Amino acid sequence: MAPKMPRTPFSTPLSRSARETKRRLEHIMCGPQKRPPAIFIALVSAFCLLSGNLVSCQVREEGPPQAEVWVDYQNSTELPWEDVLETQLPEYPGVTFRWTPYQVSAVEEGEERTLLHGMPVLAVFLWDFTGDGLRELCAVTNWGSGMIDQRVEAYDYAAGEVYMLRNRGMFDYGLSLGEGELQVTRSRYSGTRERGQLLSTGRLAIEEGTILLEGEERYKALGLAEEVPVLSDNPDLAYLLMREYHTYSSEADTRMNAYTLLTREGEGCTLALAKVDGGPHIAGQGNLMLGLWDQEEREWRGPVYTVGGDDGEFSSWTAEDGSLHILCANTMWYGGYAGSYTVGHYRFDGQNLTELDRWMGEDDYRLVPVEGGLEVYVLNPQYLLQHYNPEYNGVPLPEMWVYDRFEPVES
Repeated sequence: MAPKMPRTPFSTPLSRSARETKRRLEHIMCGPQKRPPAIFIALVSAFCLLSGNLVSCQVREEGPPQAEVWVDYQNSTELPWEDVLETQLPEYPGVTFRWTPYQVSAVEEGEERTLLHGMPVLAVFLWDFTGDGLRELCAVTNWGSGMIDQRVEAYDYAAGEVYMLRNRGMFDYGLSLGEGELQVTRSRYSGTRERGQLLSTGRLAIEEGTILLEGEERYKALGLAEEVPVLSDNPDLAYLLMREYHTYSSEADTRMNAYTLLTREGEGCTLALAKVDGGPHIAGQGNLMLGLWDQEEREWRGPVYTVGGDDGEFSSWTAEDGSLHILCANTMWYGGYAGSYTVGHYRFDGQNLTELDRWMGEDDYRLVPVEGGLEVYVLNPQYLLQHYNPEYNGVPLPEMWVYDRFEPVES
């Protein structure tokens, strides 16, 4: 005799009629019809509210995606030129991102699409700078041959947009991690006298469609190819002087750079003197530019002066009345010999910058500004004789310039 199965509240004997079976199943699925006690409802409600709070707290604590490093050879002396590195990000399912020293690409459904280029691509970081919850690919790249600048390029894969932070010949940019965020470093361009000097560090952010070092000027921060300059309370005056140079708009991305020689604070203003490379021009690779920056208006107060040439030098001194005098001298060089020269004399009284005198000449002089005037040097005739006479082959050349006189200027 087969053992008898025990009956339970959920047992449904098949020997009853189908109608009764249907009614019993409906009863089981509906559950008890009596209203549960009020205290039970209150406990369940409290549990649900507590659970919801716990979930919401957990979401808030997670916050935005953290910045991550994928590839970083910024400080490496050896770049693996033959390597290919790949990664996948959960926010972009079905996409494989691929790095080589020359580009960053995306492979989706068997097709590869180039996102960023470089010569080479030194580093790639992952960071949500747009705030949409999806990380962008932020790269540090080198560009150029002979003249090489370092810039930041970023690709928003969700929107299909590329951003760039560069200032060829003026600044170099790098990236690093800092407390879960992506930091930008801005340094003086490596080809200048102040090569590699760290100027500022800040968070990589986006503002009005361009990426920038948060809280600073955009300089040549680019959204695609549009420059949108924004001035801060502490601008780089050498850069702003360079922007006033007459060929800046056409040569800014070729060979132009600038660095500060002298600054002096005044009443609501700052005097700035800078040497500006005017680009690939026969005469103009060592221009002296000076102006008076109005700190409240954030623009130049009065004219910006240029003493053009290839070999700008200056001197400065304080006169008896307390004013600062600046003497600028510049020479244009042709084939190793001095051509025309320009001299400018300026006075700064704490409120205004005034050009007191300016003169130009074509003689073969070398002018060296010193306190109170100019030391004048003339071309040594013996130098010319030996330089072009084969009889002096092998004979050491004398000094090219010999001291002639001192020319004072009135203070």
